[in-house]
Amino acid sequence: MARDERLDRQVAVKIVPLERVMGGRFEREARAAARLSHPGIVTLYEPAADADAAYLVSELVRGGTLQQLLEEGRVSDRDVVVIAISLCEALSYAHTQGVVHRDVKPSNVLIPERPSSPAHPAKLTDFGVARLIGGDLLTRTGDVVGTAAYMAPEQAEGREAGRAADLYSLAVVTYEALTGVNPVRTGTAAMHARRLGAHVPPLRRRRSDLPRELGCGIDLALRPRPRERGTLDELHESLSISLERVSDTPVAGAVPLTRRSIHARAQHHDPAAENVPDQGAWPAFTARITASAWRRAALAATGWLWLALAAPLAAADLYTGRPPGTPQPDVWTSSLATSAETVIRPIATSGVLAGALVWALAALVLPWLVTGRSLPRDIVLVSAWAAMTVSATEATIAMASSTHTVSAPPTAVVGAVVGSLIALAPSAHRARQQSRNRVNPGPELP
Repeated sequence: MARDERLDRQVAVKIVPLERVMGGRFEREARAAARLSHPGIVTLYEPAADADAAYLVSELVRGGTLQQLLEEGRVSDRDVVVIAISLCEALSYAHTQGVVHRDVKPSNVLIPERPSSPAHPAKLTDFGVARLIGGDLLTRTGDVVGTAAYMAPEQAEGREAGRAADLYSLAVVTYEALTGVNPVRTGTAAMHARRLGAHVPPLRRRRSDLPRELGCGIDLALRPRPRERGTLDELHESLSISLERVSDTPVAGAVPLTRRSIHARAQHHDPAAENVPDQGAWPAFTARITASAWRRAALAATGWLWLALAAPLAAADLYTGRPPGTPQPDVWTSSLATSAETVIRPIATSGVLAGALVWALAALVLPWLVTGRSLPRDIVLVSAWAAMTVSATEATIAMASSTHTVSAPPTAVVGAVVGSLIALAPSAHRARQQSRNRVNPGPELP
C-alpha cells in the first residue's frame, strides 16, 4: 500500500525485480492492461521502472482473496457461481480489448469488502503480469506450484496462451472452489506433464448434487484442446442457469477449514470415515479371536497396514490421515509406477507404518491385563490400555517422521471406547454369571 502524492489517493504497488521483466515487453503490455476499465478488474494506473525494479501502480482493493476465503470456509456454492459469472464478464471485456490475463488463479481474485455492485463481488488483478515477467512454471525441485496448477495445457507446454487459456484457468478455479480439489495440480512435475493432455474427472463425479448444466459447462471448458473448450459466453450461460439451484449455505464450523475439510464437505458422505471407530477397536478385537500371541500381534499389525493403504484408495483420512500431497485415486490407480511413486513410497517414508508396531503390542499384552477375576480391576487396566494405545500411536508416528504430524481424530476416542467394551466383554459376562449364581444357588447335596 502506498499514497499517490500527486493525485492524493491510496494505491497498491507491485514491485517486480528487473531480472524478471521480459525486456521491452514491460511497457507495451502494461500500457495495454492500463486501458482496461471494468468493475470486475483491478484498475492499473501506471507502470514505471528505475534502475532497481519495475513497478505497477494500481487501484487499492481492501478485502481478501478468493483463496483465503476458501481456506476459511466462508464461501458457499452460490458465492462461487456468482464470482465465476463476474470473472467471465471481466475476462470477456478484457478479451475484446485485446488483453489476455494468462494467470487466473484464486490468489489473483480479490473479494472487496465493499463491492462496486452486487453483480461484481470479485475483481481480477495482475492482468498481463504473467506475460510481463515470464511466469515461472516449475520450481527447481520439480514441484508444480502456484501458477502452473491453473495453467491450460498449451500454456504449460510453452505455447501461445490465448483466450481459451483464460477460459480453462477460470474453469479450474471454479472446479476447485466447488470441490476443494484442483483437477490439474499433481504432486510432481513428471505427473503434471502426464496430465496436461488428459481429460480431468467430470465435476459431477465429485459433486453429484450440483446442477447438470453447471457440470457440463465446467467440463467443456476443461477440455485439453483449446478449440474444443467452447467460449466464455457458453460458460457464463451454464453458470447463470445454475445460479438459483445451488446452495447458499457456507461451510459451518468454528475452526477455519482447510482444503482437506472442504474436500470432505464436497463428498458429503464418506462411508470409510464412518468405519473409523470400528477400525480403532481392531487391536482389542484381534486380542479376542486367537489365543496365539504372535498371531494376534500379526493380525493387529495387518489391520494397521490395511488402514494406511485404504486411506489413499478411499480418498479419505481414516485413523491418522494420509501423508501430505497424496493425490486423488483417479491420478494414480491407472498406473503401477505412479502408485508406487505417489502412494506407496510416501506411506513407507512418512512414519505412518510405525503405528503397526503399537497396535501389535497392544493386541499382544491385552489378554495378560484382563484376567476376568475382578471386573473393577479389569476396567481400570483396560481404560489405561485404551488411552495409552491412542497416545502411543500418535507419539510413535511423530517420532518416526519429522514431516508427517498426526493428531488423533475424535473418532479414535470412540474406537478406544469400543475396543474397551470388546476387551471387557468376557469379564463382564463372568461377573454377571457369578452374580446370578449368588442370587439363585443350586440345590444342596445331601
